[in-house]
Amino acid sequence: MDSNTLNPQVLKRSNLIVNGVALVVIGVGCFVLLGWIFDVDAMKTIIPDLASMKVNTAISFALRGFGLFFVRQNPALVQ
Repeated sequence: MDSNTLNPQVLKRSNLIVNGVALVVIGVGCFVLLGWIFDVDAMKTIIPDLASMKVNTAISFALRGFGLFFVRQNPALVQ
């Protein structure tokens, strides 16, 4: 096997993992944003007893997740 080719199963699995991570990041960002919108302190932090995630960080999480998801769907966006 040529070193420049990828196994299709490995490529498919890595795409699934990246899409899953993107969805988790989007979910975390949206969850925290909902916590700020409805003023629920428990939703403003990812891990209890730690500092809350700020609104701009939650928006950044959601946008980064969307960006990662869309780049994986359309690799031509990278170039």
